[in-house]
Amino acid sequence: MAACQQLVPDDERVEVMQQVSERLFDYIDEFAGSMAAEFVIERDRWVTSAAAAREEAVRALIEGHDHVPSAIPDYDLTRAHVGLLLWFDPVRSDADTAELQRAALEVLRYWDCTHTLVVPIGRARLWAWGSRRSLPDRLRVGAHKPDRPDVAMAYGSPGAGLAGFRRTHQEALAAERIHKPAQPEYRWATSYAQVEIAALLTDDLPAAAAFLRRHLGPLAADTAPARDLRRTLLAYLEHGNSPHLAAQRLHVSRNTVNYRIKRVEELLGPYWRERSHPLHTALVVLRDIGDHILWHEPDSDQPAPQP
Repeated sequence: MAACQQLVPDDERVEVMQQVSERLFDYIDEFAGSMAAEFVIERDRWVTSAAAAREEAVRALIEGHDHVPSAIPDYDLTRAHVGLLLWFDPVRSDADTAELQRAALEVLRYWDCTHTLVVPIGRARLWAWGSRRSLPDRLRVGAHKPDRPDVAMAYGSPGAGLAGFRRTHQEALAAERIHKPAQPEYRWATSYAQVEIAALLTDDLPAAAAFLRRHLGPLAADTAPARDLRRTLLAYLEHGNSPHLAAQRLHVSRNTVNYRIKRVEELLGPYWRERSHPLHTALVVLRDIGDHILWHEPDSDQPAPQP
């Protein structure tokens, strides 16, 4: 600009100074763009390496290594923990773990957790933990809901110390396995405490299916009458063998319940009450995981259930 004042004639000075200004702005724009691009590359490299180191450290803890990894120095493993798993249901092509992280942190704040640990697993899945000095034996999400309706969550029971850190995560994994085909009553979040029996019995699906078919017998048939009988028998057993309470639960008449229980006796035999405990267990598993398990890889020598 000083050279323009000295060397350029008055009638050309405005035009030349405008050209100089445009050149300078073009230079600054290009320089700023290059710096921004380099910053994004370096930031992504740092975030990726930090997240990878944190995931590796957490996996080492879960697999049984007892040392406290330097990659998670800000999380106290001596306190009480609750483990969460979050994912999108249904799976989204434009998944972003930032949304899952926000949902996880909201839940952990809802439970008054003072320390949090969040580990993205790929682009559409997240592991998380929250800790306090102490946590109640059972945690509930209550009326709390995430902002997005397609966020799903499974969580374990609270546990203390490193052993509790591992166990609550393993329970969350088991609750996630049950959640996917779970009944709508569990809505967006499933706790291990809700589905513990089903989770324990379905770790080996073929064995669980054989257990269910063996104890349910004809009640395992894939028919509407058999489904009505299973639903009625579960309500009957859960209400202390009371037809009146079962009828209230199912919103049917007491005579309907009595008729269905009599039909159960006809199908299972007069001594079915002597094995009411495994029957009740089988019905709870079906309620939690769905009827589809009845036909999971049936044994070749297992007769097909008849209505």
